Amino acid sequence: MNEAGNRLTVSLKSLIDSYKTIESRLTPFEKSLLKLSYKHREEKGGIPLNEILLQIDEGRKLIHHASREAVKECKEAPKKEVYSAVERSLTKFQTIIGKYLDPHLKELLIIQKELFSLPYINTNLPSAVLVGVPNVGKSSLVRAISSGTPQVNNYPFTTRGVSVGHFYLPDRETLCQVMDTPGIRGNEEGERNLMEFLTLSTVEHVADSVIFVMDFTGHAGQYASPSTQLSVRGEVKSLFPDVKWIDVVSKCDLSTNSIPESILKSALQVSVVDGRGLDELQSILFQHLETSEKRTQILEEK
Repeated sequence: MNEAGNRLTVSLKSLIDSYKTIESRLTPFEKSLLKLSYKHREEKGGIPLNEILLQIDEGRKLIHHASREAVKECKEAPKKEVYSAVERSLTKFQTIIGKYLDPHLKELLIIQKELFSLPYINTNLPSAVLVGVPNVGKSSLVRAISSGTPQVNNYPFTTRGVSVGHFYLPDRETLCQVMDTPGIRGNEEGERNLMEFLTLSTVEHVADSVIFVMDFTGHAGQYASPSTQLSVRGEVKSLFPDVKWIDVVSKCDLSTNSIPESILKSALQVSVVDGRGLDELQSILFQHLETSEKRTQILEEK
């Protein structure tokens, strides 16, 4: 009984330590995804990871104490009462397992499945990230830029998939990736939600170049007024002043009359319908990614 208790407590201690040190084994982007996943879980009423680990650790301590007490009791008990002593000890173990271990290990298993389901993003590839308010055509541009069919990544804290495409630079040696992100609403909507934090985290940890996509056709919905789009553009640009930047006005096959003067001269006008501006966009994007530190490192390692 003592050996079984020791094996269980050692295994539980190893499990607890592995979760406490998980962030040390992750990239900065993966760490941000982990925190967003935990936050999403708590918002849905799930038990926080720290509380789960505390309860499992409490169970571990109680199992350790109970196993030692059981050995002592069995040694001191008269021969005819040893069986009863073992039964009492097993009842204690069952109570501890039922209260501290079983429910919280099940919660930990749910968290583990959620973490394993998070999409993998290779942050070592030269990367372009499309940003903008909702419904401005970011995913359509990802498909237009990609050399193949983009994959769609789903996160537990987003209501829509995130498209990730790939293409080679003209040297045909450097693989790059391009991805859209959940739309960012204007500041008037108050605190940022988890989807918007995913966008900002992607820019911070993945982007070598930001393609900021705007739609002034009037068909992009309630968050796409010209003032809101320009406000979001200014906010994101101020948060990441050192990232390379391309302003793009999408859906220009529909209308170009309502593009604000402040953005008219600096933005590329593109359309995935008639191909307008896509070659120029790709050319500028190539220039940005050809000079990225990631590409230099990739070429040095070959």
